[in-house]
Amino acid sequence: MGGEAKVLGLVLDPGAITKPPLPRPIIEFIGDSITWGTGPKGLWTVNHTWLAAEALGCDHTQVAQSARALTSGYGCADEKTGMDKQYFMLKNFGYATEQPPVPWDFSAYTPQIVVINLGQNDACGNEPDDIFTASYIQFLKNIRAKFPKAQIVALRMFGGGHFGDDTRKAVDGLNAGGDARVHFVDTAGWLERADFVDGVHPNDAGNLKAATRLAPLLKPLLPGKAGAVQGTVGDPANPTGLAQAIQNAYIRGDRPIVVTPGTYFLGRPHESQIVLNHWKDTVLSAYKVTLILNNERGVGRLFMLDNCVNVIVEGPLLSQTRQPAYQGRVTAIGKDDAGMPTCDWLPSAGYPVPTANTKELWINVVDARTRTINSQAGDYYHAKLDPLDNGVYRIHLENRPVHFGVGDWIVARYSDPPNKVFLASCHNCTIKDVTMMRNGFAPIFEGEGGENHYLQCHWALGPRPAGATEGPVVTNAADGLHSPDDNPGPDIERCTFDGVFLDDCIAIHGGYHKIISVNGPTLVAQNAYAFYAVGEPVRISNDKGFYLQAIVTALKDNNNGTSTLTLDTTETVPVNASMSNPLWDGHGYKIIGCRLGNTRSRGIIVKSDDGIIKDNVISHCGLAIRIGPEWASEADYSQNVVVEGNTIFDNWDGIIVDGSGVKQNKNITIKNNHLASNTGVDVNIAWADGVTITGNTFVALPASPVSGKLKPGIMVRASQNITISGSQVKNPDAYARPFVEVWPDVTQLTQDSDSPSGSGTR
Repeated sequence: MGGEAKVLGLVLDPGAITKPPLPRPIIEFIGDSITWGTGPKGLWTVNHTWLAAEALGCDHTQVAQSARALTSGYGCADEKTGMDKQYFMLKNFGYATEQPPVPWDFSAYTPQIVVINLGQNDACGNEPDDIFTASYIQFLKNIRAKFPKAQIVALRMFGGGHFGDDTRKAVDGLNAGGDARVHFVDTAGWLERADFVDGVHPNDAGNLKAATRLAPLLKPLLPGKAGAVQGTVGDPANPTGLAQAIQNAYIRGDRPIVVTPGTYFLGRPHESQIVLNHWKDTVLSAYKVTLILNNERGVGRLFMLDNCVNVIVEGPLLSQTRQPAYQGRVTAIGKDDAGMPTCDWLPSAGYPVPTANTKELWINVVDARTRTINSQAGDYYHAKLDPLDNGVYRIHLENRPVHFGVGDWIVARYSDPPNKVFLASCHNCTIKDVTMMRNGFAPIFEGEGGENHYLQCHWALGPRPAGATEGPVVTNAADGLHSPDDNPGPDIERCTFDGVFLDDCIAIHGGYHKIISVNGPTLVAQNAYAFYAVGEPVRISNDKGFYLQAIVTALKDNNNGTSTLTLDTTETVPVNASMSNPLWDGHGYKIIGCRLGNTRSRGIIVKSDDGIIKDNVISHCGLAIRIGPEWASEADYSQNVVVEGNTIFDNWDGIIVDGSGVKQNKNITIKNNHLASNTGVDVNIAWADGVTITGNTFVALPASPVSGKLKPGIMVRASQNITISGSQVKNPDAYARPFVEVWPDVTQLTQDSDSPSGSGTR
């Protein structure tokens, strides 16, 4: 009856014992469904009352029922017993007619703080203001009679509420009567519309916001040093408690939050290990802290920053138990019975070994002498495996020359480990002095936020695994830092990327959205609503080169995965074309002073406007820098980009600007770079409109069986408005003649007359 639960006893595990609870201050919360937990997904443990009390190191009770009013006779439930009576009874409203009523035994415990959040439901029944005020005054007096020394806190309802000012009047009345331990807290402005499930009940984010505002106000009301849990948080001997300790510190207002130095083994991961959800204006400092994620089974992120603003995470070393790649040595090179090339491969001790059902790998080669990626060996996709004796595997290669030898390493992606740091919809956050090792795809990933900063971070080769006789040569199974759909793009400065990357070091781009119907200037597109706004640009293209840029004049979410946009254009837009918003493609990015490379793929690939790539050192890449679109799903063209002062050496290709069939890479400046010993063309321009190449220094490799015939230093094709000047070529005889190779489809080319090798037409 009435939701009463009877405790029949406890059943303990064999050998288990009970212990007396540690004495902690008690906070009692009185309210309705907002207090007891309706709204958030996890109910109790994400409610603001639970979060605030736990953050302060307090025990807590919630005396609350859904639809309850303060004043009896009112409220949104059929039964009209208010908290003015119910709070003082042993049993809930289901026993209101029980005679005689049984009062609550107030000697059972004594809270140090009583927090009241009532009035939301008193509007049901049109309770007059004067009745509510008088009822609240009497309620406060009755609580004071039970707890003479408690601090009593009366909250304005989170949504403002009809009786917020009357709550203040009630508190003012007791203060005027000499009770200084009663406090009014005006919660106006704490929560926004998006923080509620239904306009009344806070969601997860709203509860967290409320807790972070409430806990610092309650902390000074606790007796003595209770609640003042300051200094560092975390204990390496209790690593599983670290995430909650960090969260509690944030809620109670510690700034900065400092993690106790040491090594934390974080156990099997969940979806995310340490979650910073809707944090603002906070520094999480973790110097001399190592966090090791156990990802032998399952996947999960180490740090998850979700909708954070102006948050700094600095100092930690982030690793995991699982190796990200196969690694082993070539023991022999030969041919199979059909004359196709093969090699024998022995996985190194301590590194993953292919299982019996592993039939093929995507392999790359690391040179044994330099410990760098062997770009000339190329990629071997779907290399077939045959197990031999003594742990050796025979790898069947493609029918092409083998550019590696016995003793070189063969490496391949082994697993897809989790992101080390994931930023979702974060703005102006900073990841600083963070070292990452044993990484999978994108140890740093950001999306749908903007203007985040990555400073002095280090992608590092991890330690030698247990049982290994040699250190790792691979630290990253795929991209190092991946930034899709940000506005504006990231600021990446003084970062170092070590170890072989089996994909790009830095990738910045947006996303295309397919146009599925057209009616004049009005379009319907898939999955587009979040990335467009009235007054912002849209770019449209297709595989035939169609292109236009217009402004959105109207936008509607169709609530079915599509959006309707109206553009300020009279041009005909073809169905099945793709569109993007260049503001959400990472525009305004900065990549400055980084050292990166040693990847089978690109050191830097950008598909964004208004960027600067400056003073970086890029080496041992398949391609040092690529500017412009390539994949059908990744946007977009690049305009207003400066590539300046970079040192680019020992790569296969240097700098490529390519519009993939559309001349919409515009206003690209490539100046004062030093390009040396790159196997292919140093600067290669295709499908561009407006490129300035000036003041660059070129040093070529001599022709060899690896590099093939002599290459031009600069190649230009399918482009217009190209200016080339001030090139300094240290060894012109090592380049093809002409030094600048210009194709017939290039127009409006301007070149200074003192080019070391002249120019010519293909």
